[in-house]
Amino acid sequence: MLIGADSEYYRIEQQLTEQGWERRAHETAQDWMVRLNSDAKLDTILLAEIVELHNRYRLDPLGLSDAQRAQLSQTAGVWLRTTVPVHN
Repeated sequence: MLIGADSEYYRIEQQLTEQGWERRAHETAQDWMVRLNSDAKLDTILLAEIVELHNRYRLDPLGLSDAQRAQLSQTAGVWLRTTVPVHN
């Protein structure tokens, strides 16, 4: 399994895709969050924290500490339970 393949971020990406807010092929996560904030009226502050932890989990040679890994899981869980995008 690839490092970070079990990241909860992918559940968020899947949920948003199912709701019609998929990340476009050319979009960075940052660009996607700007669009979500503008078009879906999402508060992306928590999502930005999740993306930062996810990227460190996947790409940083040092990875995440156990506490940071737990934070990624918990924060993503809160986001998934409480965030609902608005459709125009």
